[in-house]
Amino acid sequence: MKLGMPEWVAYRNGNTRKGYWAVAGSGILTHTITNKRLAHRGYYDISEAYKSLHYL
Repeated sequence: MKLGMPEWVAYRNGNTRKGYWAVAGSGILTHTITNKRLAHRGYYDISEAYKSLHYL
């Protein structure tokens, strides 16, 4: 909810019976945990790192 999802959506996705792999590809994660947020926290984008090392 801190990342901007309504309470009912966060509850529904937090209490799912699906496995980690299914939850990792769910819409809630792709909308809340973006590459921009990860970069702000100090993580780097793997695809950008690859592109910088292997210029096509």
